[in-house]
Order: sequence, then structure tokens, then C-alpha cells
Amino acid sequence: MLSGPDETNGDYSTGVRALAEARRIFDERGDRLSSAAVAEGLHAIEESPWGEWYGRPISPHAIARLLGPFDIRPQTVRVDKETTAKGYKREQFEDAWARLFAV
Repeated sequence: MLSGPDETNGDYSTGVRALAEARRIFDERGDRLSSAAVAEGLHAIEESPWGEWYGRPISPHAIARLLGPFDIRPQTVRVDKETTAKGYKREQFEDAWARLFAV
């Protein structure tokens, strides 16, 4: 079982869970997502810690802190033809997914 969230030290097991759940979000929503869309996707997962992260839904900043140890950092992404936002591209996650979830 995963330990409780520990945003201050980038709890590795919580970060691994965030990576696994981010994969589901990318599968459902596309290859480029704003940080807000990732947070929204995490909040929607029932039975997860993301909806009550230190008393409120996990923020894009907290997500960035969890993903940082995996060298995944938010960047400016074009999420549609007219909109850019801070967020992530699926390709940023692929190396971590391959290393952690290889079958």
C-alpha cells in the first residue's frame, strides 16, 4: 500500500502513483494536456488522494513537485489550435513509464 502523501520530500511512491494515473489521463484526453487538465483528471479518480491533498484538491504546482524527481517538468504546450498553457506532453512521460511499468 502507498504511504500517505508527503509533498515536502517528493514521496517517491506517491510520485509513481501520479505517473501511473497520468498515463490513464493521457490515454483518455490526448497527447498534450495543460497542468490544470492533469489536475482535473487526477481529482476525478475516485479512491485516490488527489481530491483531498492536504485538505484541498491537488494543485498543478504540487503535481509538478511530484513529477520533478522523474525529470518531468511543466512547459508551455499548445493544447489546441488557439490555446497554449503550462502543461505536459505525453512524450515527457514515456521514458519514466517504460522504466517503471515495463512488462
